[in-house]
Amino acid sequence: MSVSASTGDFDNYTKLLEHLRNVLVVRPKSGELNGARKQAEQAALSAPRKEDRARFCHILAQHYVNHGEINPALHWIDEAVRLSSGHPRMEALTAYYHASILHRAGRSAEALEIIEPLSKLSPEEDLSLVSRIVTIRAGIYDSLGRIEDAENSFQEALALREKVGDPSGLAVVYYNYAEFCKRRDYLERALEYFLKAYNIDITQDNSAGLAQAACQIGLICAMQTDREEAERWIGLAVASAEECETPIIIAFVKVNRATLYEYLNDHVLFHKYLGEAYDYVRKNSFESYFANIQGEVGSVYITDGRYAEAEPLLENALKAAEQEGKQVYVGYNLYQFGRLRNGQGRYEEAREVLEKAVSVLKPLNNHKYTAKTLRELAFTYAELGDTIQGFRQLSKWMDVCIEEYEEETRRRLSNVRLHLEPKSHEGDNYAYRQKNVELSDTLAKLEHANKELRELATDKDEFMAIAAHDLRNPLADMRGMLQTVITHFDVLGKGDILDFCRDLLTVTTRMSATIHAFLEISRTDKRSVGITIGRVDLVHLVHLAVERHHMRAEEKGMTLTISSFGQAWASADASVVAAVLDNLISNAIKYSPPDTQITVSAGTDDKSAFITVCDEGPGVPEADRDKLFTKYSRMSIRPTGGEDSLGLGLYLAKRMAERMNAQIEYKYQNGSCFTLRMNIG
Repeated sequence: MSVSASTGDFDNYTKLLEHLRNVLVVRPKSGELNGARKQAEQAALSAPRKEDRARFCHILAQHYVNHGEINPALHWIDEAVRLSSGHPRMEALTAYYHASILHRAGRSAEALEIIEPLSKLSPEEDLSLVSRIVTIRAGIYDSLGRIEDAENSFQEALALREKVGDPSGLAVVYYNYAEFCKRRDYLERALEYFLKAYNIDITQDNSAGLAQAACQIGLICAMQTDREEAERWIGLAVASAEECETPIIIAFVKVNRATLYEYLNDHVLFHKYLGEAYDYVRKNSFESYFANIQGEVGSVYITDGRYAEAEPLLENALKAAEQEGKQVYVGYNLYQFGRLRNGQGRYEEAREVLEKAVSVLKPLNNHKYTAKTLRELAFTYAELGDTIQGFRQLSKWMDVCIEEYEEETRRRLSNVRLHLEPKSHEGDNYAYRQKNVELSDTLAKLEHANKELRELATDKDEFMAIAAHDLRNPLADMRGMLQTVITHFDVLGKGDILDFCRDLLTVTTRMSATIHAFLEISRTDKRSVGITIGRVDLVHLVHLAVERHHMRAEEKGMTLTISSFGQAWASADASVVAAVLDNLISNAIKYSPPDTQITVSAGTDDKSAFITVCDEGPGVPEADRDKLFTKYSRMSIRPTGGEDSLGLGLYLAKRMAERMNAQIEYKYQNGSCFTLRMNIG
C-alpha cells in the first residue's frame, strides 16, 4: 500500500486508518512520515463521517506526541473533541487520548480532570475502552503521588486487560505497573512485570515497547550492580530504539543509558552519555526531558564543585517539575538544591530545602531518595550543631518504612489467599494442591521479609544507641579542653590557645566523621553495599587515633605508646577501622589504673592484618568474658575514673568489624589485649 496514494485510492477508510496508524504510530519509518502525515491530515478534513475524521485526528495526535511536539498533538485533539461531539463512545475515546497526551506532557492534574468523569463507564459497555481508561488513570494517580489510588487502579487495569485478551494492551499495563513498582523500590516485582511486558512486545514485534522495557530491565540490573547484564539489556534497548525511529523513545533510552552508568559508578561513561543525551534532547526540544536532564547535569556539577553553573540548571529543573506536578522530580531536585547549599556552606538554607524535600518524598514511598535526603539533612544538622535531630529524623523514617512494609506484606498475603482460594465448582484436587504449594512458597517468602523487617527495627534501636555512646567521648574531650582554657586563660599564651583551638577542630572533625560512619553503618546491612572496602594504611590510622586520645590518657596519668611492625595494609573501610579503634582505646583508658601504659600496635602475619590495643590493667575476669561483646553488658570491673558506661562499646565495635568481614579477639597478657583482625590489603 503506497503512502503517497491519495485517499480516493482506498475503498474503505478502515484500511486507511489501520495503514496510517502503523506508519505514523506503531512502526514509523522516517522516509515515509511526511507523505503519511499529509494523507492523515487530508483524511481528517475530508472523510465522509465525523467519527472517521476524529479517528484520523487521534492518529495525528499520537504521532506528534511521540515526536515530542505537544502543541500540534493538542491541536489535533481539540479538532477530535469537536468532531466527537454527540457520539458518546467517540467522546470517551477522544477524552482518553486527550488525557494521555496531557499526562505525557507532564500536565497530570489537567489529565485527571478529563479522565475522572469517565470512571462512570461500565466494563460491560465497552471492556476494551474502559481498560485503557483505567490504565491511564493509574499512571496519572502515580504521577500525582496518590499511591493507594494508583495501586488499586493498576490492579483493576491488569484484571480488565486480561479479560480483553489484547496482548499489546496488557504489555502497556505490565510496563506501567512495573514503573510504579520501581519508583517505590519494589525492584523484584518491577523486574517481573518489565520482563512480562518485554516478552509480549517480542511477540508483537513492537520495537518501541522493547526499547523501553529493555532499558528499564538494564537499569534494575545496574541498581543491583550486575554490570554484565545491565550492559546487555541497555544494548538491546539502544538497538530497538534505533529500529523504531521514534525520537521520544530514542531520547528516553539515551537519558537512561547515562543513568545506568551512574548506578554502576562509572563516572567516565556517565558523563559521556549524559552529554550525548543532553545534546539530543535539546536538539529535539523535548521540554519535559530537557528539564529532567538539566537536573542531572546540575547534580554532576555539584559533585564537581561547580556550584555557580549548577544553580540555574537546578532552578529550571525544579520549576518545570513543579509546573508539571511531577512530585518525584520536585523532591529529587529539592534534594539536589540541598546538596548545593551545603556545598556553598549555606547550611540554614540547606536545612529548609532538605526538610521540604523530605516532606515531598516521604508520601511517595520513594525510599532511595528519601534516605539520601535524610542523610544529607543529618550532615546539615551536624554542621548547625544539632546532631541528634538528624538521628531522630532517620529513626522516624525507619519506623514509617517498617510500618509500610508490614502493611505491604499483609496486603500481598491477603491477595495471594484470595487468588489461590479454591472455587467450589472447580473440584480439581490436583490443581488445588498445586495452589497450596504456591501459597506455602509465598508464605515462606513473606516470613523471610518479616524477619528482615525485625532486623531493621533492631538496627534502628542500635542506631540511637550509637549516637548516645560514640559521641560522648569526643564531647567529653571538648569539654575538658574548654575548661582548661577557661581556668588557665590568664596564663595561656596565644600559641597555647591556638593549639587548643586546633585540637578542638580535630575533635569536631572526628565527630563529623563518626556521624558519617554510623550513618553509613545504619544504612548498610546484608542487603546493601554502603561500606567502602579499600586498601587502608593501619600504621597511619594508629598514629591518628593515639593523637586523638593522648589528652584523655594524660588526664588519668597514663601513657599512650605506638608499636608498629613495619608497614601494615588492610582491606577495610578506613572510617570504620577508626571508629573501632577509638572504642578500643577509649575502653583501655576507661578501665586502666593511673601511671600505666597503653600500647597500640599494627602489623601483619601469615593470615591477616591487625591492630592490637593492650593495657596494664587487671584484665577481664574469667567469669565475665562471655559477656564481653554483648549489648548493655554489666561486668564486675568498673571504670577507674568513675566514668559512666552503657555497656555498648565492645558490642558496637564487634558489630562494626563484622560489617567489613573483620573480627575482634580478646586475650589477657599482663593486662587486656584486644586485637582487630582484617584481610591483608
